[in-house]
Amino acid sequence: EQETLAQPVYQEKVADSYSKETLDGAISALSRYGGFSFLETAIDGLQNLNPERKARKKMFLVEEQKEGERQALAHKIDLWLELLTENKDIPEMVQKCQTQTSVVSALLAKNQLTAVEAVRDLETSYRAVQLFYKNTESDKLTNVTIVNASPEQLTDLDNSRFIDFVADELKQNYDRLDLRTNYS
Repeated sequence: EQETLAQPVYQEKVADSYSKETLDGAISALSRYGGFSFLETAIDGLQNLNPERKARKKMFLVEEQKEGERQALAHKIDLWLELLTENKDIPEMVQKCQTQTSVVSALLAKNQLTAVEAVRDLETSYRAVQLFYKNTESDKLTNVTIVNASPEQLTDLDNSRFIDFVADELKQNYDRLDLRTNYS
C-alpha cells in the first residue's frame, strides 16, 4: 500500500471588495496596454501571480519557502494601490514618490551607519588576524590557536571554560624549553 503525502488545499481567494468578474474585467481592460504582462513589467515579482501561469501561481501561493516573497509582493502591491488611489495626477504621484524616496534613502543611510558602527570592533579584530597571517608569509600555519572570546568571558571566574582552555593551550605548547615549533 503506497502512502501519499497530504497536499495543501489550494483555493484562489479574491478580496472581499472585488468580485471575480470585476478582476477579470480589469485584466481584460489591460489587454489594450499589453495585458497582465504590462503589470509584470511595472511590479517586480508579479509574474508569479499571472493568471495564465496557473502552476506557477499555485506554487507561489502555497509553498512555505515563498512566504517572504509573498509578503514582499503584497507590500509592493499595497504601495502601488496607495499611490494610484491617493493621487489624482501624474505630477502628484511623481512628487509623492520622490518624497518617499528621500525619506527611505535617509533611513537607509542612518541604518547603514548604525550597522558599520556596530561591527567596527569585529572588523578591526578580523583585519588584525588577517594581517597576522599575511605577515607570516606562510601558506599554512599549524601552530596557531585562536580563541574567540570576549574579555568578559576570559575573566569570568564562574565559568572558567575559556580560562581553562587558554591554560591548557599554554601548558601544552609553551611549557618547555624547546620552542622551535612555535611561531613567535
